[in-house]
Amino acid sequence: MEAVFFDMDGLLVDSEKVWLEIETRVMARLGAEWTPQHQAHLVGGSMERTLDYMLAVSGADVPAPTVQEWMVSGMVERLAEGVAVMPGAAELLEALRDEGVPVGLVTSSMREIADAVLK
Repeated sequence: MEAVFFDMDGLLVDSEKVWLEIETRVMARLGAEWTPQHQAHLVGGSMERTLDYMLAVSGADVPAPTVQEWMVSGMVERLAEGVAVMPGAAELLEALRDEGVPVGLVTSSMREIADAVLK
C-alpha cells in the first residue's frame, strides 16, 4: 500500500452534530427554526447550497456572504472545543503510521474548518 486518503466529515470525525449545532444557531440569528430534517437535505452538499437553502427557509434578507461568515466562524470556534473522532478512526490511523503508510486528508469542507478539525 503506497498511501491512504481519508475523507474528514463523517468518516474520521463526527462533525454532523457540530454542523447541526452551528446551523441551528445561525438560523436563530435569521429568525427561523432549524431541525435535523432540514440538515438532512444538506449533508455532503456545498456551502453555497447550504446558504441558499437556509436563506430560502428563513426568508431573511441577509447577504449570503454574511451568513457564510457566521457559519465558518461558528464552526471554527466550536471545533476549537474539540470534535469526536469516529469509532476506530484513531486506531486505524495509528496502525497506518506504525506501518509507515502515508495518509492524506481530503474534504469538501472549507480550509478554515479543515484546519480547525486538524488542530
